[in-house]
Amino acid sequence: MKMPTTAGGCPGCATLRREREGRRLAKRRRTEITIQTREVVVVRQATSSKRQWCSACRAERSFVLPEQAARIADVSVRTIFRRVEEGRVHFHEGNEGQIRICTDSISKNVRMLHGGKE
Repeated sequence: MKMPTTAGGCPGCATLRREREGRRLAKRRRTEITIQTREVVVVRQATSSKRQWCSACRAERSFVLPEQAARIADVSVRTIFRRVEEGRVHFHEGNEGQIRICTDSISKNVRMLHGGKE
């Protein structure tokens, strides 16, 4: 039995042509999305912070308790004490023996507090 031919040539050529055209139309598009992020550290003066002279900054600064400093820098209290012992974070020891941390030295050293280099 003979297959009927189409005007364009062999039997089934029209079907093949339609399939090829369909593949060309079905090409995928690629969309690339770039997201930029920024980190901002906001140090707000807490009610229990005290302004006093920081000998390392050579200026009047706000001082907070080590627990508050740890919250500000998003690190552990132990990390704050370690940085105090290393001399990387400014501190003041009060009359009662209580240590207070200079908020300016915290904000300048947040990356270093997380284990990065200065």
